[in-house]
Amino acid sequence: MSEFLSAAAANIGGPEDLVQRSAEARSAAGGGTVEEILTAWAGGATPPTPSAPAAVEAPPAVEPTPVVTETTIETGAPEAAVSTPAPVRQFLPTPDRVNRREAMAFDQVTTVATAGLKERTSVRVPRWLVAILAAIPIIAGGYLVVNSGGVDCGEAGQMGVDFAGQLQTCNQQAFVFTPGQSAGSGGVDLIAELQAGAELYQADCAACHTADGSGGVGPQLNGGAVIETWAACSEHVDWVALGSSGWPDPTYGSQSKPVGGGGLMPGFVPKLTKAEIIQIVLFERVTFGGQDLDEAGADCGYEVGGADDAAAGDETGNSIDALAEFTAGKDLYTATCQACHAADGSALVGPALSGGAVLETFPACAAQIDWVSVGSIGWPDPTYGAQGKPVNGGMPGFEAQLSLDEIKQAVVYVRVALGGADLNEAVADCFSNET
Repeated sequence: MSEFLSAAAANIGGPEDLVQRSAEARSAAGGGTVEEILTAWAGGATPPTPSAPAAVEAPPAVEPTPVVTETTIETGAPEAAVSTPAPVRQFLPTPDRVNRREAMAFDQVTTVATAGLKERTSVRVPRWLVAILAAIPIIAGGYLVVNSGGVDCGEAGQMGVDFAGQLQTCNQQAFVFTPGQSAGSGGVDLIAELQAGAELYQADCAACHTADGSGGVGPQLNGGAVIETWAACSEHVDWVALGSSGWPDPTYGSQSKPVGGGGLMPGFVPKLTKAEIIQIVLFERVTFGGQDLDEAGADCGYEVGGADDAAAGDETGNSIDALAEFTAGKDLYTATCQACHAADGSALVGPALSGGAVLETFPACAAQIDWVSVGSIGWPDPTYGAQGKPVNGGMPGFEAQLSLDEIKQAVVYVRVALGGADLNEAVADCFSNET
């Protein structure tokens, strides 16, 4: 490689390999040897003139830094610096081909010569993209100004519950109860009841209705759907307690939905107490239905001491907890009756009780209590029931095994869950003094 290559590259301001190739192209065009050309570009004599013009485009003008030399002339006078004339400025001829690194020395290069396609080597951001990037902060700032008061959260605008069953605000922040808030006229802590209901819902209901009440195997509850279905809390409580298998009617709710049309709803007695069921219902009505907490509490009986009159009474005025009696009756039926009549009352060894059959046989609760108490062996007549069915001797008597109240509880369950009787009416009928 020529000793003048580095000086020529520094003087012209281009890479050495490109300067070398340009000198070779100049020499091939008839302008002298490569060494002569490099010497001239390094600051020496003017390079030879090519015999014929090069068949390449004229390169963009690159102004090299003039080379200034100093010569000392020894005389009797003090030393004086004499500057030589500035060399003639040189310009690189454009080579036919360049590599990627060399291409960056030019503003643009021809990538397909025959098609005349040119490619920019400098990076430029499109104007439309610059405009969008400039507009984003303006739009964001305007949104914050317009919505500085916050946006509504939650379909019901009330509260939510996390997957651990902890009550939280619609902002997903933990809800902190302030003592005395929503305590009700009777001193009931409705927030505590709501929290208990949230935990019970996650444990017993979320698997079918999902944690946010949007519906899964079971129907949707959120967005106010649960209030549309159950306008009154008492009916809502009865539905959760009895389920579709114990529901006395073919339809349920304000829209008269068919029982079983949205899937089978399990009854939660005796698994849960009446108080726990009311807690779940309170949670669903407030969180998913959007009902005011105090209104829901009053509707569900917290301020009046009962679940919307879900209690009957005997002739002495003593209050009877209808739901508790029904719950106890279910346990007794499972333990002593379903082996012969089946869990759903569809008949096994004993006759069918479901589909209203038990009420057709025993329109009055007193007659059914007597039948369960003494059985066919102790029955005083050759027939029994409103249809005069023959006594065949297959019904055992339970008066020695169960107390009278337990028999009444079992009969209430059969009449309501299997026969379709109203809960309060059945309790009043079975627990009156006449029975």
